[in-house]
Amino acid sequence: MAQKDLIPFKASHPGSLVKDELDYRGVKQKDFAHDIDMQPSMLNEIIKGKRAITAQIALILEKALGINADYWLRHQSQYDLDVERIKEKNIKKAQLVEHWQIIKKLVPVKPYRKLNVFKNDLENDIQIAKQIYNVNTIDELANNIATFKTNVGAYYRKSNKLQVDEINLLGWSKLATWCCSKIQVADYRSNNLAKLKEEVKEILYKNTNIKVELQNCFTKYGIKLIFQPKFDKTPIDGFSFLSNNKPAIALTLRHNRIDNLAFTLMHEIAHVDLHLFSGQQKEYINFDTKLGKRTDIEKEADLYAQKYLIPEEQWNNFIENYSTNGDKGIEQFSEKYKIHPYIVFGRFSHESDFLGRKTKISKEIN
Repeated sequence: MAQKDLIPFKASHPGSLVKDELDYRGVKQKDFAHDIDMQPSMLNEIIKGKRAITAQIALILEKALGINADYWLRHQSQYDLDVERIKEKNIKKAQLVEHWQIIKKLVPVKPYRKLNVFKNDLENDIQIAKQIYNVNTIDELANNIATFKTNVGAYYRKSNKLQVDEINLLGWSKLATWCCSKIQVADYRSNNLAKLKEEVKEILYKNTNIKVELQNCFTKYGIKLIFQPKFDKTPIDGFSFLSNNKPAIALTLRHNRIDNLAFTLMHEIAHVDLHLFSGQQKEYINFDTKLGKRTDIEKEADLYAQKYLIPEEQWNNFIENYSTNGDKGIEQFSEKYKIHPYIVFGRFSHESDFLGRKTKISKEIN
């Protein structure tokens, strides 16, 4: 900020300079008032900042103190400007506080602060909120929330199994959209998806520095990929959408398991492959299956992920020749087909309806 733009906390009235000058010279205010033929009460008002130094008074001070009248008028002018700037600043601050009180009810402030999106700078945080939600006014933000509740709430409204915070849900998806809008990737070509999926399976199998490896891979093939922690009462696994006409995927990793990562990622790839460019919808949110209602499109993406992670022919081979041999059979199958063993274990546990099955196979994402 330039020096001339600095706004003082309190404006300094030139009357204080008159007092300093009289004190320095050892002149009493009453005597000085007599010397310049001014009522003592009027001089006292000037010194206390209750009366302005006019051009006439500036000329009197010039003759009495030997200090140029321009000096007094310059300080009076600066005082007047500072007073108005402070008023303007206070009005602006009051407006910011008013807007922030509304925003706090519409935006997930706590998780945004935790992710350092909001930095406890009121004016900046309000602007960031508007950018994230792609609105210009607070009214537009409120309408944004209302529309979301109408359109998306139907996915989970009938379920009593999980609590859903609609503000957090929308805030998470809006943040993902905003973050992806700043990412640059190569041109997307749908005929490269087969290569992408093969590389993804290899990365999942190796499970080394997996987030970075996946992001580099997706960037190369023209798909934006981010990992964004879930918010409280936001049972989302993944989110796919178009970002500046490029496919984008956001994952929460809320279960922090390699099989969940693999399935969710392939589920979102299914949306990119089958749905995003078909004109049906511009975005797809993958909710926890406990929320009950599952659309045909989501079911189609589930089946796509299942069949691609472990093709049916391979899976039938596993069931017939490896499934009865515990962890050893899973690891043998995994090594043969280069599929991470916990992905195999996860599907087997799910399909055999034995989710509590014990294993020593690591589920960690490395």
